[in-house]
Amino acid sequence: MESKQARQKALKFWELKHAIDDEVATLGWSTTACRNVINKRYRKRSRLLLSDEQLEDLLAYLQGLNAGVDRQKAIEKKEKRKKRRHK
Repeated sequence: MESKQARQKALKFWELKHAIDDEVATLGWSTTACRNVINKRYRKRSRLLLSDEQLEDLLAYLQGLNAGVDRQKAIEKKEKRKKRRHK
């Protein structure tokens, strides 16, 4: 029974890790930038040292940043369209 729980925990970690990797890539951050956020928010040097709850919190934080990036890109596109119409 324990080995099944261990496998589930490992699977959850890897799912969170890949989701975090995707968000970091979308932001265009370096590994160092991600480590800096982890250090500031959780006082840890690596994702490997974070609990599942902390990993979930980090993912939510990064998703929130990406939502802001996506919103800003949409605003910039809208402004470009306005400029083209007024030429």
